[in-house]
Amino acid sequence: MPTNSIRRDWTRPILILLLLSTISIAKAQNLQGPTQVSPNSTHDYTFSNGLLANPTWTVVGGTVLSTTMVKGTAQYTATVQWGAAGAGSVTFNSFGTPLETLNVTITGSGTGATLLSDRNYVYTLVPRE
Repeated sequence: MPTNSIRRDWTRPILILLLLSTISIAKAQNLQGPTQVSPNSTHDYTFSNGLLANPTWTVVGGTVLSTTMVKGTAQYTATVQWGAAGAGSVTFNSFGTPLETLNVTITGSGTGATLLSDRNYVYTLVPRE
C-alpha cells in the first residue's frame, strides 16, 4: 500500500501540468500599428513590454526609416516606409530572437487611392445634338 500512495501523490501534479501545458493562452498584443497600408506610405509601429537589451526591427515589404526608445517608458518605435502592393510584416526582436510579428497588407496604387471602392457611381451620358 505505501507504494500506491506515493505514486498517487506525484502523478496528480504531473497530470495537472500536462493539462495546463496543452491549454492555449492568448498573450497580450505588444506590437501595435496599422495592418492595412498603401504603397510608399509611412507608418509608426510600437512595441511595449519592458526594457529589453539589443532591440532590433525586421521589416518585410518595406524599409525601416528610423527607430526610437522613449527613456523610462520601455516603448520602442519604428517608422516604416512600405514598398509595392503585397504582403509585408513587422517583427520586433531582442538579441536576434523574434518576440512578436505583425502581418501587414500593402494595398492600392500608392497615390492614396485603393484598388477597391465601396462606392458605386452612375453616370448618364447624353449625346450632343
